[in-house]
Parts: sequence; C-alpha cells; structure tokens
Amino acid sequence: MIDPEAANLAAIACYRKVGFKPVGVLWKYSRDQSGVWRDGLLLDLLAEELVR
Repeated sequence: MIDPEAANLAAIACYRKVGFKPVGVLWKYSRDQSGVWRDGLLLDLLAEELVR
C-alpha cells in the first residue's frame, strides 16, 4: 500500500502506471506546514498484479 496526497496527481499517475489501484480516500490525513489538512489517497498493489 501507498498513500500519496490526493492532490499529488503526478505521483498517483506514476503509481497507477505500474499497477496500483485506488482503495479509498483518507480524509484530513495529514497537515502541511501551514496547518492545512490534506487528504490522502490509499492505493494498493498485490505482488501478482505488478506490471513489468
């Protein structure tokens, strides 16, 4: 599993390219340096699903 910020579209696109699939949204998962809450996106990949 991996959990990038939901707004990090470039990272999410890279993870999806190798086979990660969205599992769910982690609401208010982390805070940035200014104290603003950010959502995370939980992605999952099983070993046999890995695209090489």
